[in-house]
Amino acid sequence: MGIQGWLCLDESPVNDDFRTARIPSGDRDWVTLGAQYADARSGWTVDVAAGVLLFDDEEVNEQNYDVNDEPMPGAARYRGTYELDAWSAGVQVSKQF
Repeated sequence: MGIQGWLCLDESPVNDDFRTARIPSGDRDWVTLGAQYADARSGWTVDVAAGVLLFDDEEVNEQNYDVNDEPMPGAARYRGTYELDAWSAGVQVSKQF
């Protein structure tokens, strides 16, 4: 039986000045854990894994800009806070012949 875990810190590729409602991505932490059981005599293997992706809460202050990268007066504007997290889990069963 084998067990393995990972902790990863991932910095956002999106600069705070360019964060939008379409790309609210901020810095995030990955935490994963997996295990495997293998029975060599029967050839059966069972793998299980779980993970969580924890995002920093991000503020979005989006507006339209002109070609000189200046805010356009009277243009639509969006402000909000994103609170994101994601969980996943998986199980795999295999048989060697």
